[in-house]
Amino acid sequence: MKIYDKEIYNREQTIKSVVLVIVVFLLGFFTGFVVNKPNKKQNTNEQLNNNMEIVQNIQNQEENEQQ
Repeated sequence: MKIYDKEIYNREQTIKSVVLVIVVFLLGFFTGFVVNKPNKKQNTNEQLNNNMEIVQNIQNQEENEQQ
């Protein structure tokens, strides 16, 4: 009976460890997701502004070449 109890205890500890690792990973993942969410909007706006500047520069160059 003692051997059986030890096996059950070891399995419980293994399961607890695995569940703990999964919970910590999920908490870290969601925390990182929430923290980076506002930054994505700023980065997207900055990229759009940069792209617009590039397009305007190209258009200006084309106009200057035509004159």
